[in-house]
Amino acid sequence: MRQLEDALRQLAERAEPLPTEVLIARIETELGWAGAPSAVAEREEPTMVTHQQPDIETPTPTPPPRSRRGPLVAAAVAVVVILAGVGIAFATGVFESESDTAAARLAVATELVDTFNQGWEDEDPELVVSVFTDDGVYIDFDGSARNTVTKDDMVSHVLSNPRVTNIDRIGELTQSGDGTYTWVEEFDVIGNRYGGELEIELEGDLAKRIEWLDAYEEIGPASDS
Repeated sequence: MRQLEDALRQLAERAEPLPTEVLIARIETELGWAGAPSAVAEREEPTMVTHQQPDIETPTPTPPPRSRRGPLVAAAVAVVVILAGVGIAFATGVFESESDTAAARLAVATELVDTFNQGWEDEDPELVVSVFTDDGVYIDFDGSARNTVTKDDMVSHVLSNPRVTNIDRIGELTQSGDGTYTWVEEFDVIGNRYGGELEIELEGDLAKRIEWLDAYEEIGPASDS
């Protein structure tokens, strides 16, 4: 089996879309079976042509014993064909790696968070609203109760709150679930510095939910004091 594994690996690395007969021949060469009857030939039933003669019994051909390596070579060829196809697909960029997908999703979440923060700092409610899906919500938590703000009410919510300045996203976003990311944020409002942890839930390339996971807390005087 080690010989077969080595042969499969060497052929798969080449990722060549070759005819089955050629693949069989190459596997047999790798395993040192070259010169032996071909596995393809072994699968063919021998035929014998005889002429009918009166009172002479037609001989019944006896098929030669089948080699045990025939099915093994056939299975090996199937594996090599599959591996070769996968190799070609990866080489042509058909498949996208999981790491590439995760990085792309993280980049989307980060851009939405930064746009959301910029909208608050610039007192631009339309920019804040732009990051949400049609049924998206912003869940505020000011220490007394949670306040779920729908997209329809988000403009008035932003304009009715005190001016938020010096918003800083602390560090990178961290994936907390499928399409969900958390981050820590600090900001100034009414002369004090506050901080807390938020979470964003993605739906496609927009935010379905942005939520303070706990009440943001006062951490000191405003950064520009």
